[in-house]
Amino acid sequence: MSNGTGESASSLTFLVETSKPAGTCITDGSTRCLQNSRYGVTVDWWVAGSKAVGANVVHVGTKDSTVFTFFDPNNW
Repeated sequence: MSNGTGESASSLTFLVETSKPAGTCITDGSTRCLQNSRYGVTVDWWVAGSKAVGANVVHVGTKDSTVFTFFDPNNW
């Protein structure tokens, strides 16, 4: 919020989804669909000496971009 004398400290995060998907991909907690649901994106990461762990989708961006979290929900 701004008091009229300084810069605003507020922000807005949004997700844009297509209303009529062209593909069959379904977004969930670990898969993000791009290009009108034609492509599914998932991410795996490894820590030395352990097995693969899936990254989680952060529901922000557009139909052409995505963000994932690693280790911590605040680590985009």
